[in-house]
Amino acid sequence: NGGGTPSILLDPVGDNRLPTYQNLDLRVERPITFQNMRFIPSLDIFNVGNGNIIQALRPNQNANNANNIQAIVAPRVLRFGVRVNW
Repeated sequence: NGGGTPSILLDPVGDNRLPTYQNLDLRVERPITFQNMRFIPSLDIFNVGNGNIIQALRPNQNANNANNIQAIVAPRVLRFGVRVNW
């Protein structure tokens, strides 16, 4: 007798799913050679469309925050970087 709170599934597992979504990430880089060194500047763009896609909802139905959004896709992010090979 564990004394915990029981969970009762109202729908079979996998029946309630969030809609599918498409997400586009891009990377651009251009190598530059200088003497015996190679510089590779790059630009990464994550979530190009800047979509606010829901990834998780609160599944428990026993509180006033039932079905509240728990997670969304991160906003558009730009990342600059440089690699150096010698």
